[in-house]
Amino acid sequence: MKKAIFCLIIAWTMAIWSSLARGTEPPDLSRAILAYLAQQGDAAYLDPHQTARIDLNGDSREDALVLLENPYFCGTGGCTLLVFKDTKRGFQFVSRSTLIRPPIMVSETKTNGWRDLVVQVGGGGAAPKKVALKFSGRRYPANPSTLPALSEDQPRKGTRVF
Repeated sequence: MKKAIFCLIIAWTMAIWSSLARGTEPPDLSRAILAYLAQQGDAAYLDPHQTARIDLNGDSREDALVLLENPYFCGTGGCTLLVFKDTKRGFQFVSRSTLIRPPIMVSETKTNGWRDLVVQVGGGGAAPKKVALKFSGRRYPANPSTLPALSEDQPRKGTRVF
């Protein structure tokens, strides 16, 4: 047990230094990501990942989308996407969605005050389709593969983040 805790601390420390060295994330976001992953027992699998900052809920604060691209979080169906809300006290975990493939677009349309996320779903035997992850009031859907495909004629205005 002590060895497992020691390994987790070492992995967490290395991931923090790696994120800070890249200079792509503010330290409070790196800490929030690592704290969430450590709580789940996944901290050793942070890198590689991509981060995008964009206001999702209209509060003029840049929230964070984190696409975990480590093979631990990816499979034939896609990778894991984490969403964090930027608050005055730091970043707060909002949701985790699996089976996500780029491109990922933050739509101009909103559901329950949060912008919809348009993602590609496919692989693992499923036909590719674009779907909208709509905020439930508490989180974004965990599994987008069960969502209906967006029609080709449906307008898709927004910002591509990955």
